[in-house]
Amino acid sequence: MTLAIRQHLTRLGRSLASLRLAVVVLGTLAMVLAAATIYESKYGSPAAQRDIYQAAWFDLLLLLLGLNVVASAVVRWPWSPKLAGFAITHLAILMILGGCLSTRWLGVTGRVTIQEGGQENTVIQDPWVIRAAGHDGAALAEAQVPIQEPPRSPMKTHFSLANQAYQLEILRYLPDVEAKMQLVEGSPEDPAGILVEIQQPDGSDPHGPGMHGPGMQHWLLVDDTTRWALRSAGFSLFAASHYTAPAAPTTLPAKGTLVVTIDGQDHDVGVEQATAGPVAIGDGGTTLQVKEYYDRAVVMQKGKLREDPDKPMNPAVVVELTHDGKKERRTVFARFGDIRGMHGASGGDAVRLSLRHSMVADAGMKVVLVPQPGGWVLYEQKDARLLQQIPVQPGTPVTLQGMPVSLVISRQMPHARPGYLVTEKKDGDPANPQPAMEVQLTGPAGQQRDWLIWSQPAMFAAGKHALQLTFQRKQVSLPFTLRLDRFEMEQYPGTNMPAMYRSRLKVLDERQSEQRTAVIEMNKPLEYDGWSFFQSSYSLNGRQRVSILSASKDPGQPIVYWGSAMLILGTVIIAIQRLKAQYRGAAKTATTTAARVTSKKTVGADHA
Repeated sequence: MTLAIRQHLTRLGRSLASLRLAVVVLGTLAMVLAAATIYESKYGSPAAQRDIYQAAWFDLLLLLLGLNVVASAVVRWPWSPKLAGFAITHLAILMILGGCLSTRWLGVTGRVTIQEGGQENTVIQDPWVIRAAGHDGAALAEAQVPIQEPPRSPMKTHFSLANQAYQLEILRYLPDVEAKMQLVEGSPEDPAGILVEIQQPDGSDPHGPGMHGPGMQHWLLVDDTTRWALRSAGFSLFAASHYTAPAAPTTLPAKGTLVVTIDGQDHDVGVEQATAGPVAIGDGGTTLQVKEYYDRAVVMQKGKLREDPDKPMNPAVVVELTHDGKKERRTVFARFGDIRGMHGASGGDAVRLSLRHSMVADAGMKVVLVPQPGGWVLYEQKDARLLQQIPVQPGTPVTLQGMPVSLVISRQMPHARPGYLVTEKKDGDPANPQPAMEVQLTGPAGQQRDWLIWSQPAMFAAGKHALQLTFQRKQVSLPFTLRLDRFEMEQYPGTNMPAMYRSRLKVLDERQSEQRTAVIEMNKPLEYDGWSFFQSSYSLNGRQRVSILSASKDPGQPIVYWGSAMLILGTVIIAIQRLKAQYRGAAKTATTTAARVTSKKTVGADHA
């Protein structure tokens, strides 16, 4: 090392170790913390965390303080025993800063929501992300793309998933929307889609009794009979790329076949096979087991089914579905489809179920619309018998023979895919908004533009494999599972105000084959594997109770505790050393004064 470089490093070290820099940094930090307190009281804790405590400039300020402490210790090397307190306090300050930064970078805070009788292993955090999930062959890949709250637009970000690079551009953000699922214009690879209106006769129509008034509209997508079809008792309407003539015999098993649709792919599972035990579906860890089967199902209170031999044929099954580590029960009717999956149950978009049964396979009326060059062909089938086959032009009503209604194709798309019709709410509920953003995803297979509605997955085809994007809060998976056995709530006498509520749960840890029973209540948390769970709140989902736990993991907490203890120790040592120095100085002063007095007395005696 040359002399010039050594001199520059010496000057830099002295500048970093200067007391002036320490005063400036500490003064700035004190003003920032004071301003953060006011900011948090005005805008809330999430805003203060996002804009101050978790900002990069705040980390740089703490790092500058750490450099000042290190430099002030280095320039005094080698340390003498007199500097023991100085060394301990400076090391303690570094430990406290390191613990705070480790908590800042590695710590987790969020909440866990568990329904009574259910289990959960996911912590929901406050930051907003876009979760990308897709299959790379047999493996499931996931990525969480952080975004600002609220998202800036336009904004571009990049991420990788399953060894593929993507660019995500936020084109527009709306804080509260009303979103309606429909078909939108798709790419050349997408099938055709139509908007069909079912009209009923209107005797009061001024154009005459032969005309039909406005009726119900429904979107149909070619060959997607699970999500984009109309099914009711004794009637089904869908679009298909071809029509298969009805056959009298059926090859379905006695109890029928379950069709499991995962990411657009159908998997057939016999009901009798799934009744014997769980059946693995596909390659993604999905399993299905039939718990109950009914030939003539009747829905009772609380959604339970029972068999009624006096009722019409209504085959139904109750299944237990496990997908992405989550287990749920579904009720599937042969006539009405997967009701829970079609109405927003968890997993409803990812996994859909339908039941094919011989007793209802060909019963009722079926209307199939098949695209042809220049128009469509309508096939009307009643109880396995073809009633009519006629061409249909968009805008022209066609009367059905089996029902007193007519069909009109009011809109058609040569290439269509599911999408959202989004309108911004001006007077929505401010306590429960539904934000949305319009995004454009660019990948190896091209571009796709669509809306992301809060917590509602959307499928994209910009990569080599189908990709699912979800606009949601950041999630962290726990290495164990919490199962809520019972939620208890005590109320003040004579009121409905809760006085105490607690969660009785079990910790299921497959790593250690351990089941631990725990009780969490106010001021009595659960500590397990570095995680802390506090009873935060609760909610009622119908008659089902839901416990809300706050969860935190603070890896820097032990470091901060040890640093604080060392800081106290170093301060005590410094105080003792200063007291000793003061005592020695006072003793030395007294000795010097006594010597002077003795010397004066001696001189005076000599003069005498």
